[in-house]
Amino acid sequence: MDEHLDGPLIEQWARRATTGLQNQQADINSLNVFPIPDSDTGTNMALTMGSAVRAMDEVLEAAGEDRSASLVEVTNALAKGAVLGARGNSGLVLSQVLRALAESATRGPIDGDALATMLAHASDFAREAISTPVEGTVISVLAAAAEGARAAVEESLSFSEIVRQCLDSAEVALEQTPQHLDVLAQAGVVDAGGKGFVVMMQALADLVEGAPELEREVQAHAVVQQEVEVMFAFESDDPGVLEEMRGILEDQGNSVVVGPISATQVMMHVHTRHAGPIIEKAFALGRVSGLRIEVLPLVEDATASPAATLPIIALCPGPGGSDGDDARGGVRELFEQLGAQTVSSEADIDRVLASAHEPTLVLLNGQDASLVRERASDRHLEFIETFSIVGGLAAVAVFDATADWEDTVDDIITAVSTQRTVHPEYQVVCASLPAFMDELLGDGGELMTLLWDGDEAVEAGVSRAIDHIKTHHEGLELQVIHTPGLGLPVEIGVE
Repeated sequence: MDEHLDGPLIEQWARRATTGLQNQQADINSLNVFPIPDSDTGTNMALTMGSAVRAMDEVLEAAGEDRSASLVEVTNALAKGAVLGARGNSGLVLSQVLRALAESATRGPIDGDALATMLAHASDFAREAISTPVEGTVISVLAAAAEGARAAVEESLSFSEIVRQCLDSAEVALEQTPQHLDVLAQAGVVDAGGKGFVVMMQALADLVEGAPELEREVQAHAVVQQEVEVMFAFESDDPGVLEEMRGILEDQGNSVVVGPISATQVMMHVHTRHAGPIIEKAFALGRVSGLRIEVLPLVEDATASPAATLPIIALCPGPGGSDGDDARGGVRELFEQLGAQTVSSEADIDRVLASAHEPTLVLLNGQDASLVRERASDRHLEFIETFSIVGGLAAVAVFDATADWEDTVDDIITAVSTQRTVHPEYQVVCASLPAFMDELLGDGGELMTLLWDGDEAVEAGVSRAIDHIKTHHEGLELQVIHTPGLGLPVEIGVE
């Protein structure tokens, strides 16, 4: 093994790290109790690393038949792919590790000294990105890895020994995370993000020590949804505006992470119940791209519905989607977080009607409304055929509680009728979704909403489509929402 990492070795490490995170994502998810027990840290890190590798592959494919690229080209692609494709708090922290790697590569091959410096910078970048850094998380594990590598360099150890000592230090710090964070100690787990980083360092140690490459294992995992996670790239030439947006995120939510992409662009992440005001402010203050909204898992009692704030009833698919017998799938949670009441079974109808305002809108969303009509024959309800889930979301977005009721209804009907809605078949999603979306956008469009639910092939197809939209439809606002219980692999609406 050489005493440094070059472009081809970084490529191998990135692939090993991705496979390791994919294989252990369910285990990492099960550790996820801080800052929110949303059981998605492993998934987010695996998807973020997958985005980084796809960006690297684009560079390698452009290089021609030999698929060779320099260290700087490979690491820059990994960093850019991770930052732009980061999923969740943990994904943004991971992106900062790859950002530090790319920065280090500009100064030459990654030897032991460069590895120690890179990890120290990654720890600093992560602390800067997170609004409220907490010890006992991946922050502590990163710092320990850097210290272990630096100590090994000072002992004049070989490169493989430096990597092994770095890994050992990270593992010790991971085991100590419950000593720094009571919530981990109470749950009897170590930090999920820290575990993900250790998996990545294990991949590097395996590479330099000549261990066989891992094979991808197929894992099944389910997540029950709740609070909204918002992520987007935000650009402004004014540094003050970037800080203002960070302040807005901190005021409106938690788990705030701001990861730099360049001097004028950052990737923003927040968990919030107030996605609308944040997004509206972001578009008003700067340039937004790659907008992604995902409903987070429940923290409170899963049998309790969030309080509705709008006179809207949304009909939703019942049990039988990817959530199995769970009637409170991602579709219900999505509408409830936007302030609507939801009906997905006969048992819901009387309960919802008993607390409904008058007048109230009923969004059909492609569902059968006959029982609601029958039981509410004496109520002032406005039934609107929104045709699809994305149509229902468009209706909620247009609703204005301060406007005249009839004007609001007319505006909603107009918004729904002008929206182009499609739900491509599984085979299309997996094989040719980007081309399908190009055709859908042939008549133009300003906003595309993409809901998805399905297996890894669907997830991969959606990821390719997101990358394609970013590259070929830069002026389009894209909203991507993972929606368990959708009943379809993908549903798309264009406005």
